[in-house]
This record gives sequence, structure tokens and C-alpha cells, in this order.
Amino acid sequence: MNTADFSSNSPGRLVTIPEGTLAFVPNPMPRALPMAHPLPLLVEQASRDLGRLFERAHRLPNPSLLIDPLLKIEAELSSRIEGTIASQEELALLATPGIERAVRPEVQEVQNYVEALRFGLKELDKLPISLRLIRYLHERLMKGVRGQDQRPGEFRTVQNQVSKPNQSIAEARYVPPPPQEMTRCLHEFENDVHGLKSSGMPQLVQAALIHYQFEAIHPFRDGNGRIGRMLIPLFLAERGLLPYPLIHVSAFFETHRTEYADRLLQVSLAGAYPSWVEFFLTGLSQEANRSIKLCSDLLDLREEYLRLVQMKRASSLLPKLIDFLFTVPVMTIPLAATIANVTYAAAKANVLKLESAGILSPVSQSKSIKLWKAERIIHLLSR
Repeated sequence: MNTADFSSNSPGRLVTIPEGTLAFVPNPMPRALPMAHPLPLLVEQASRDLGRLFERAHRLPNPSLLIDPLLKIEAELSSRIEGTIASQEELALLATPGIERAVRPEVQEVQNYVEALRFGLKELDKLPISLRLIRYLHERLMKGVRGQDQRPGEFRTVQNQVSKPNQSIAEARYVPPPPQEMTRCLHEFENDVHGLKSSGMPQLVQAALIHYQFEAIHPFRDGNGRIGRMLIPLFLAERGLLPYPLIHVSAFFETHRTEYADRLLQVSLAGAYPSWVEFFLTGLSQEANRSIKLCSDLLDLREEYLRLVQMKRASSLLPKLIDFLFTVPVMTIPLAATIANVTYAAAKANVLKLESAGILSPVSQSKSIKLWKAERIIHLLSR
């Protein structure tokens, strides 16, 4: 980093670190932000769009039909920003018991994101967004995958950097605060997260500031981007804005990856909070509407499937299997037997009925495993 790149409006200070270059130490989060045009309109629009999504979620007969699929989409896209690629089909296969096959490390990384976010949402009942919760999330995110040697669940004690592979720290795009300063920044961060509740600042603006501040501190040796993005649905859930992780704002960040990184950096360089918040709110609105559309498409497909099996006067077990496919869109006969609590023979008969209805298609029919997938569900989730 270069001193000349930082303006007098920068919300922090530069310090020299032992590596012989500069690091940025962010100030505490602002408790007020000028709400000049177009911020008020964007806040109103994003709030309205999230409200429509909230209402849609409350009308679901079974919220898990959409919670699991959208949570996996968020995990996939947030990980993709870091260069970790895994498909929805691979995630489904990993979640299917009884399937013994090699799992790519990238798939396990994305599955860890799913498990960490699920854990965080459950813990919110007894633990607010805090340093303790963040450490728990990181421990689960990094368990058994690349980066597990980077002290999972522990804040860093060494200097890190945001740079391209093989770049020196002197060439880094951004250098976060050194460990001693970072510890102070983290305690300020925790105090600010709670203090913002009484600030009068719109809650969605608070979410944008919290995400920036976490990324500016960069408290872990690895996984900072994913944890920072995980805090967004956790914040929305904690504040009662969206009870389930039905929005995947990482889709917007991934589509606009360069702008996402540039807007965050410009806050550090020049205090460009309004520009970052505008970008963040635009992403929330866009992804809320995409989620509403995806919810409608998934529910329409479910109704189509239910009509298909009703027309065939099929077993009452088939709707139960259909609902399961929206959470894990692959099926084996032993899995069907467990879900429906029936014999292997009865499960096989019902799976074959789903195949004849065009809901399932065979993937593998080897002696060791017979596997089917719900291609149209996978296609919607991958879209």
C-alpha cells in the first residue's frame, strides 16, 4: 500500500509493520452516516424487498423446502468468490448417506460453509453476533479442509495480507492491522455491533458497515471473506429482518466481484461509505427479488410434481419423498426407505414411480449403489 493512495477522509490510520511496509488500522464504525440521495430510497427499496421475501417465507407450508436450497446457493457462491467451485449436484451427493465416492476438497469446503451458517443461525437463540460466535463459525468453516492448519477458530497472531498469489506483502492490495492493533479493533468491532442497535441508523446500513469493518480487520489467517459474508444473513436473522437465510447476496458480490473488492477498498482509502452502502443495498434488493422468483419457481415445480403423482393415484408416501428432494435432490432406495419409514421393497416401488413420472432420472445403476437425481430441481438451484 502507498501513503499517497489514502486521503484525509480515510477512516483509519497507517502504521509501519516489521515487514517494512504499511498496514491499515480502521477506526471504530461510525454511529451516523449522511443519508443523502439516493441512500434513503435504496434503504426503503431494500427493506420493502426483504419484507416481501419475509412474507413469502411465512406463507410456506414447510420453510425447509426453501431454506436448505437457498442456504446451499449462498454457500456455493460465497465460496466461489474465493475461487472454490462446487456444484449443487456435488453438494447433494455429499449429503446423501450410503454413497461412497471420492469427495473433492472444494466440495467439502462449501459443505462446511453450509454447516457453519446452520450452526450460527441456531446459536443466535442464545448467543448474539459476537467474537465468540465468529470464532465458532470459523472453526466449523475450516474443519478438515484447506486452511485447517491456519488455527481454525483462533484469531491470527501473525500479519496477513490481501493480494494475488505469490505477491509480496509490499505489493499487496491491502494490508490489515498488525496483530496487536487487530485485537483492539476486534473488541471495538464487538462493541460497535451492539452499540449500533441504539444509533438510529437504518439496520440495513448497519449490516453494510459491519461487513466492511470485519473485512478491514481481517482477523483470521484464512476464511475472512466467507465469514464476513456469513455475517450478513446472521445479522438479518438476529434483527428479525429475515428469519431464514433465504437471500444469497453473495450472488451479487460474485457477479460484481471486482467492483465488490474496489468498493470495500475505497472505504479504507477515502471513507467512501455512501458508495459502498449504495452497492450493498442494491445487491440486497436484487437478490431478494431473485430469491422471491426462485421461491416461486421451486414451489410451482413442487405443485407440478404433486399433481403428477396424484394423477397416477400413487402412494401417499410420494409427497414425502418429493419434499425431501427439494432439500437434497438425489435419492437412493435405502434413503427413501428411511425417509418414508417403509421396507426396501416398498421404497424401491415408490422411487421407480417417481422415475416413471419423470421426477427422478437414474444416475448410477451399479451393483453397489443405485442412484437417482431430480434434474429439474438441480437445474433451478444451479441457475
